Amino acid sequence: MPTVAIPIRVRRHTVGALNFCKADENDSWTADEMTLLETLTEQLGNALESAQLYQDTQQRAAREQLTSQVTARMRETLNVDTVLQTAVREMRQVLGLHDITIRLEDTDGDSTERLRQAEQSKPDEEVLS
Repeated sequence: MPTVAIPIRVRRHTVGALNFCKADENDSWTADEMTLLETLTEQLGNALESAQLYQDTQQRAAREQLTSQVTARMRETLNVDTVLQTAVREMRQVLGLHDITIRLEDTDGDSTERLRQAEQSKPDEEVLS
């Protein structure tokens, strides 16, 4: 059976191939058929690229929305401990984390553990150090 494989390209990178096979062993591919197959394969590559770009844009928009929500909640107060507790609570909830530790630099440059939400804590319980 006459077969032909045409590479699927997205931005000049080969991401796969389309294999075509004719039913009749004696039937060879014409120039017009090859042009049509190449054009259709090129359009498939364009459609795949568009779908990937759309998916990437949706993921980026979702991340930006989460970042905006968490940031807005952290800015609701001017109290440092409350801001830290809110940050830990929101990040834990959004990211599904068990343990978050925030370390802040003291004015003398020493790194100290300011707030920790440990795995053994209740889900919304913050432990201050």
